[in-house]
Amino acid sequence: MLRINKITKNFPNFSLQNIDFLVKKGECTAILGPSGSGKTVLMEIIAGIQKQTSGKLFLQDEEISHALAENRNISLLYQSYMLFPHLNVYDNIAFPLKLRKDKNLSEKVEKLASLLKIEHLLQRSVHNLSGGEKQRVALGRAIIFEPKVLLLDEPTSAIDEFMRRKVLKLIREIQKNFQLTVLLVTHSIEEAIYLADSFVFLKNGQQLQKGKKFEVFNNPKNSFIADFLGYENVYEGQILDGKFVVKGGRVKFAYKGNNNFSYVHIPPDNIIVSQEILDSSALNSFKSVLQDIVFKKNYYQLLFDIGEEILVNISLESFEKFQPKIGQKLYLTFKARAIKHI
Repeated sequence: MLRINKITKNFPNFSLQNIDFLVKKGECTAILGPSGSGKTVLMEIIAGIQKQTSGKLFLQDEEISHALAENRNISLLYQSYMLFPHLNVYDNIAFPLKLRKDKNLSEKVEKLASLLKIEHLLQRSVHNLSGGEKQRVALGRAIIFEPKVLLLDEPTSAIDEFMRRKVLKLIREIQKNFQLTVLLVTHSIEEAIYLADSFVFLKNGQQLQKGKKFEVFNNPKNSFIADFLGYENVYEGQILDGKFVVKGGRVKFAYKGNNNFSYVHIPPDNIIVSQEILDSSALNSFKSVLQDIVFKKNYYQLLFDIGEEILVNISLESFEKFQPKIGQKLYLTFKARAIKHI
């Protein structure tokens, strides 16, 4: 268990302010936020590389706020890997155990290399490795001494998509195998959802929201978090006479509810696109010209302008049947209950 208790770090032009959350033993928490939000600073404070201005850190109920980095039993893996160029793969992985003069060094390195599927690379120079292989070596060095906490700073940012999926699967397997407590910094929502049990959002040094990942994902506290999570069709406005009036007054949505929300979003999957107006109980119907079509792996996304830009997702099968064309006039229909508040 790792507890971050009201951690603050002051710099001349930036401050990390009262960061407070808990990572349970064997679980993974993702720290999310834009560049410059303080994510890496927080990781370095936890690792003992930087010193907090105030606040406390606890690892399994033992305070480590002022412990030296080498005494915290915490491992930090940077996105740049930081492999020792003069050492081969074996010696890179073995380095932490050599410092500890571990008597079972060879056995542990070979066992971990087998788990990482790099046993055939142990005598190779790190200069001759692919990005994915370097990542595995760096991961092996980070966990060879069985740390209580593993800190991952953008662990797959330097590898291609194919290798990224393999490395993510490997990280998850290793976490479960070693029962590691993991803190993950990432810009990738897909990566965070795949690995993490909970989310913590930072912006400009402030903690905006924390909680179990699907609680946060389904209930973002503000439009910034919604945007970061990939929410689309997010609109600012207010409810007037049973309609949500988008800021600027260019468009109104029929909406059932009394709360005066500042932001709503309309999931692109909840909008029906058709060539003719639908005979439906849905209260929202707009006629618009198709502006753009984007292929998104397993579906198509259509862009319209109804006074505000709005995106619609349709399946590959529906697209092939429908064959919409840019410039075509089409109808968009969705129910009042399709509108979600933020």
